[in-house]
Amino acid sequence: MFETTYFQLYKRAKHCYSEALRVLQFRDVCLTAEKSPAAHQGTFVFEALGKLMNESQESCSKLYECTCLEVDELTQLALAAGAYGSRVTGAGWGGSTVSLVDEAQVDAFISKIKASYGPYRDLEGEALEEVIFATKPSSGVCVYKFTA
Repeated sequence: MFETTYFQLYKRAKHCYSEALRVLQFRDVCLTAEKSPAAHQGTFVFEALGKLMNESQESCSKLYECTCLEVDELTQLALAAGAYGSRVTGAGWGGSTVSLVDEAQVDAFISKIKASYGPYRDLEGEALEEVIFATKPSSGVCVYKFTA
């Protein structure tokens, strides 16, 4: 009884399984958009991916409980600043968030986060760039097979 109530195994397992499903759904959205980009122009793809990111954040926060108040605040501020989605990233329990933002809106997004998140308000230059910065997705990890 202690293990199932203290460790909350149902909530943790529900998060893991739903997160695995979201990863597959995220991949499907990306692959579908890649196969027929003309049919998926506009914000549809970003909205679909953002929805999955937001569901992930909610699950991390409520079911797995691997976020903290600061991360939860940052993800909400990111959505208010125009992100399609925002979630904790890395191992959780604090640390970093990742937000999906239209490339044309990145500078405005960073300015809004800086203005709305207390710990960032007085940061400038390199100090600000250490805590909030833009990146672009890439192909990720792959295996290269070399033959002699």
